Amino acid sequence: MYGGDFTMRARLSLPELNGSGASLIVGGHYHHADARTDHGAVRLWLDAADGLLRVTAPRNSQFLLRAEDQVIGKRSDLLKPNRLFDLELRCRGTNFTVRLDGRQIYRAAAYQGPRKDWIGKLGFMPHRGEIQLIDFRAQGNFARVALPHVNLWDLDEDGYFNVRHPVIHNTDNGTLLVIAGGRRHDDTHEEPDQDLIMKRSTDGGRTWSKTKVLWDPWNPGEEGPPIEAQMCTAVVDREMDAVFAVTTRQWFDKESGKWRGGPWIMQSTDDGLTWTNPKPIGGDIVTHWQILKTCASGIQLRSGRLLLPGYGVLTDGQEAGCLLISDDHGKTWRQGGFTGHGLRIPEPTPVELSDGRVMVNMRFKPRTTRSRTFVVSNDGGETFGPLQTDTALPDPGCQGALWRHNATQILFSNPAFTGGRFRMTVKLSEDDGKSWLHSRLIYGGFSSYSHMTTLPDNRIGLIFESDSFMRIKFVPIDLAWLKSANP
Repeated sequence: MYGGDFTMRARLSLPELNGSGASLIVGGHYHHADARTDHGAVRLWLDAADGLLRVTAPRNSQFLLRAEDQVIGKRSDLLKPNRLFDLELRCRGTNFTVRLDGRQIYRAAAYQGPRKDWIGKLGFMPHRGEIQLIDFRAQGNFARVALPHVNLWDLDEDGYFNVRHPVIHNTDNGTLLVIAGGRRHDDTHEEPDQDLIMKRSTDGGRTWSKTKVLWDPWNPGEEGPPIEAQMCTAVVDREMDAVFAVTTRQWFDKESGKWRGGPWIMQSTDDGLTWTNPKPIGGDIVTHWQILKTCASGIQLRSGRLLLPGYGVLTDGQEAGCLLISDDHGKTWRQGGFTGHGLRIPEPTPVELSDGRVMVNMRFKPRTTRSRTFVVSNDGGETFGPLQTDTALPDPGCQGALWRHNATQILFSNPAFTGGRFRMTVKLSEDDGKSWLHSRLIYGGFSSYSHMTTLPDNRIGLIFESDSFMRIKFVPIDLAWLKSANP
């Protein structure tokens, strides 16, 4: 929900106070117990150990409140077993308050962003006890998607804790493929376990298939470290009617204390119904890298060349971004130019310009203005010119997506807010990215990685992570609506 103007009231009862750790949690994944690791959650809770009522808030949260841990008082002075009490949460402007039976017990400064920023989830957790919720009411401005949308994946769906890093493509036959990483555990789990998964639509995104597992790279019974499919990308070869899905097979090397791995690739020639077995992308690419991840989306140039974006850490310890190139329809791959060597500007996303040059857009460079950076290649991704900054594209430090819709229009999507991953926005350029005159806010809440494609009906299909990584949303966008925004 948006901050700035909302009120939530609950009438509650706690049958037992002794030994109870019952909590009210605002923001983040509300079923987590530890607010410090919970994407900015704030927790009002009963401390079973010392009988106090406390508030726990992350000190460095970029998502929610700026507050220290705070003792509210003795629970025996504030609450009685089996007695009804009223709890009110209110946000007005930049002030966030909690009232117990009309008495203010907590106040903090809300997130210092634009007036309509996302506050988050609210939940009650009856830890070691029971909470009776008698009545609950909420009013105010709630976050919403500006257009009709579909939640492709939700939290704890199909055996996955959540789904990350989606890419979307439209085949020549009009089939939409969304490929992403399915995480079986949350970030606190000791062993990573992420699969490459997919959903299909044959009716322009109105309905979607069940989740299909494309690759689970790790069998827990195998010897060696846990292996997962981390990050993903895809590219459509329209000359061969083929789709390539690429992910990073990675593992943590405990001896060196470093992540290692490289891209593996698989192919479909029947619109994603069947896929070849995954295999290393080959060539001498990975010999230069400690770990190389693919990301965002690949493209096919008018010449037929395929480009896949990647980034990672070289064997010399330097961070870098690059493009992977294939001139034989994906049979072999080699490394093209570095989009940034020794610079922490990851997750490049390429687009072909109208004159055949290739522009690669990336996250902002640390210690500079929070704007997107880009480089341009005159030779199809073999080499790149100097790093430049596009101040018209604000960036919180998150992946963004470029998509060429037609001969004259390029679109860009990202959370366009420098203070955190909020405000998923789509912008339109009709001069090869020199300016972005048309812009629409799609979702004001938490939003992160995104990607776009052209739908069979010529609308734009946007896919993005939302709500503290709890959902993947699909939103069709009409270009006339986008262009009706005032320049």
